Amino acid sequence: MSGGLYGSATYNSSVYYGSVGDPFVELLLNGVWTDITAYVRVDQGITIGRGRTDWGQSPTFATCTMTLDNRDGRFSPRNASGAYYGYIGRNTQIRVSVFLDDGSTSVRFWGDVTEWPVTWDTTGREVTTQILACGIRRSLGKLIVTAPFESVMIATAGANLVSYWPMQDGSLATTFASALSGGAAGAITSGSGTISLASDSTSFLASTALPEFGDGSSATFNVPSYTPDATGQQVRCLAKITGASGSFLWRVDTIGAHYFLFEYAPSIDTIQWTMNNYTTGLVEYTSFAYTATPYFNTPKTGIRFGLFFKQNGTGIDVQFNTLPPGTNSGFVVNETVPSSTFGYITGITLYAGPTGGTTATIGHLTVESKASTLFDLEAVLDDYAGESAATRAQRLADEQGVPYFLVAGPVTSALMGPQPVGAFLDVFDDCAKAENGISTETVSTRSLELRKRSSMYSQTPVVTFIYTAVTVEALAPVDDDQYLVNDVTVTRTDGGSARITDTTSAVSVSAVGKYAVDYPLNLFSDSQCLDQASFRLQEGTVDKPRLSSFQFDAYTQSSSQRVSIVAMREGDVVRLTSAPAFTGLASTVDTRVLGWTETIGYRQWRFDLHGVDATVYQQVLILDDTTYGILDTDRLGL
Repeated sequence: MSGGLYGSATYNSSVYYGSVGDPFVELLLNGVWTDITAYVRVDQGITIGRGRTDWGQSPTFATCTMTLDNRDGRFSPRNASGAYYGYIGRNTQIRVSVFLDDGSTSVRFWGDVTEWPVTWDTTGREVTTQILACGIRRSLGKLIVTAPFESVMIATAGANLVSYWPMQDGSLATTFASALSGGAAGAITSGSGTISLASDSTSFLASTALPEFGDGSSATFNVPSYTPDATGQQVRCLAKITGASGSFLWRVDTIGAHYFLFEYAPSIDTIQWTMNNYTTGLVEYTSFAYTATPYFNTPKTGIRFGLFFKQNGTGIDVQFNTLPPGTNSGFVVNETVPSSTFGYITGITLYAGPTGGTTATIGHLTVESKASTLFDLEAVLDDYAGESAATRAQRLADEQGVPYFLVAGPVTSALMGPQPVGAFLDVFDDCAKAENGISTETVSTRSLELRKRSSMYSQTPVVTFIYTAVTVEALAPVDDDQYLVNDVTVTRTDGGSARITDTTSAVSVSAVGKYAVDYPLNLFSDSQCLDQASFRLQEGTVDKPRLSSFQFDAYTQSSSQRVSIVAMREGDVVRLTSAPAFTGLASTVDTRVLGWTETIGYRQWRFDLHGVDATVYQQVLILDDTTYGILDTDRLGL
C-alpha cells in the first residue's frame, strides 16, 4: 500500500494525535510503558467492551480490539528481528487512553493482550496484527480457592510452624504428606484397625475431607529438632470423636525423659492426661479427670484441640484447650507438673483404642515452637461464615494478590455463609450475588471491583442527556418481558428459602402469567432470604418500556458532558430527558448502567450503553439508623 495515511511504516501522527477524543495506546515493554499509538490503525476503530449486556448475564471480562500496523514485524512475538522481540507475548499489558479537552488523558482500558494474529495481503506489503486484549478477570480464570484452613495456617503460624500435616490426603494415599518444604510425611501405621482417608467432608467446613480413625488404628509423626520459645510450645489439630465406649489418645514424645498421653473417652465424656517415664514406663503424673462436655460439645461436634507445654522453673506447665467452630469462647485447663524438664517435642502418635466403636476425625496437625492464642483462626475455623460480602471480597483478593477496589455504600454488606471451594472468580462473584451488587473490573486500573448495592441507592445521575437527534442516537424503547420476574424465591445455600409473588400490579402473575425465578445465594441466615426476595421482586416488576439501545458520540458532546461520560461506571445512573412522546417513555428516564461498548475512531468516540430501569434504586431512602436505616419501598414488605 502506498501513499495516503499509511504510506510510510507509521502513519503521520500530526494528522490526529493529542486532540479531544484521540487515542493514546501503550504497551508495558520490559517494565516500561511504551507509546505505540503511531502504529494503531485508528481509522479502523479501537473497540472496548465492558460489563454486561443484559440483567441476567454473568459477569465477564472487559475486551479491547484494535488493528496494528505490523509491516516492520515489531508486533510478531516470534520474530527475532522485531523491535519488540522478547518483550511481547502472552498477556503483555496494554493501556488505552483518550485525550480530553484540557490535554490530559483518561484511561479507558487496562488489560492483557491475549493474541497477536498476523494478516497480510497477497503482495506482503500490507501487514497488520489485529490484537485482542482482555481485562484482569480473564487472567484470573484458572485461580482456585481451596478450603482455607491450610493456607491460613501456614500464613498465620509462619516461622513458628515446625511441622504441619493437613491430613487432607486422598483415599489412595499411603502417608500423610507434610505441607512444609522438606517436611517428613506422617506414617499410617494403622495397627489392628483402619484409617479411612478422605472420609469426613462435613465436620469441618474450612477443610477438605479428613481421615477417620477406627478402633485400633494409629499414625505417627516425627518432628525435627527446634528451639522452643520461652513462652511455650504447642501441638494443635482439628478433632471430632464419637463412640459407644473406648477412647482416643494423643501421645506427645519429647527430647526429655518423659512422654505425655492425653486420652478422651467419648462414652463417659471425660478427658485426662498422664506424664510417663520413657525408661520405666511408669506413670509419673496424672491430671485430674475433666468432664469433657464444655470442651468436646455434646453432641460430639468437631473442635480445634490444642496441647500447650512450657518449662516453668523446675516444673512443666501443661494445658489443653478447645475451640468449637462458630463460637467466640474456648476452654482452657492448666496444670503444673513439679520437678520435671520438658525440652522440646520429637514426635506425635495418634491412636484409637482397640475396641469400643470409636471413630475419630483428625486433621491439620501442627507442632509450633511458639504458643499462640486459641482464637488466631477463629473466623477461618468456621469457614468465614458470617463475614460481610465486602469483607470476603477484600480478603479473597488479598490472599491471591489481586488488585481490588470496593465501591462502598452507606449500608453494611450482606452477611455470607461458609466460603465454598472452587474457582476464585466464582467465589468472588458470590459476594456480589449475596450483596445484589456488581462484580466487575475498574475502568482506569487493572483491578477487580465490587460495587455494593447500597452505593447505587438514590444517585445523582452521572450524566444527563437532553434528547435531540444529535445528542442521542438510535434510541430504541421496547415494551417486552425480558426483565419481568413476578414470582421470586431466594434459597440460602444448604438452608431455607423465602418466596414472594406479585399478585396485584399490572405485571402480576394474574395479569400476565407467572414469571418465576429461584435465586440460590450463599447467605448467612434464613432470615436474610425475605429481604433478598423482596428487592428482587421489586426489580423484576417495573412496568415501563426499557431502552434496548442508547447510543451517543462523546466526541460531539460538550466539554462538560465528556467529563461526566469518562466518570461513568457500571451501576451509575444515566438520565435522559425530553424523549419524544411517541416513544412511550416518561419525560425523565433514569437508566442504571450495566455495561457498554465504546469505539474510538477518527474524530468519533461512540458509546452503546446497556442498562436497566433505575426506578427501584432511585426510590430507596437512607435513614439515620446505621443498622436498620434502610427503607426500600412500600412494596418490599420490610
